[in-house]
Amino acid sequence: YWRDLYKELPAWGEISKSLPGKRFIRIQYGENGSPEALLMVKPMVDIERNEELGTIGIIVSFRSIRSVLNNVVQNHGNLIVYNEEGTPVYRCAGPEAETTDWSQTDGIWRALSRREEGGEKNAYVTDFTVDRSAYIGGVQHLEPLGWTVVSYTQKKHVRMLYHQNFAVLFAIAFA
Repeated sequence: YWRDLYKELPAWGEISKSLPGKRFIRIQYGENGSPEALLMVKPMVDIERNEELGTIGIIVSFRSIRSVLNNVVQNHGNLIVYNEEGTPVYRCAGPEAETTDWSQTDGIWRALSRREEGGEKNAYVTDFTVDRSAYIGGVQHLEPLGWTVVSYTQKKHVRMLYHQNFAVLFAIAFA
């Protein structure tokens, strides 16, 4: 499997030369539809002479990437990774998330794209509304990959946590 992926690197290197950012990034999915490998290919350039030296390609098992992304998600939270075009390339939900219905991914991308037009750049926290549901989320742009990672939760869960903490403080103060 891995050997076959490496055989494709030269072709992907040629493709990368014509793409924005001069990079080819692809997630290889397994038979069960889950991501198995992340492929990154870029032309190597001598920056002093501005000459192309060749192509560099890296193939990473998606298991380690999945572990990092899944650890970001809190109990009621969700996480979506978008590519440069706004297409979700990875999604996961916390163990207590109300839904894993990913039909709102396009609405979330549109809401965040409008926010970015206001001048936000690499990382920020924002609130947004999709289909009359209010969310709060963190947004991180991963420029080398062309990805945008969005970790979000419904605002009602944040308020619930606030009220629980306040009740505990109140109980301690007047016990």
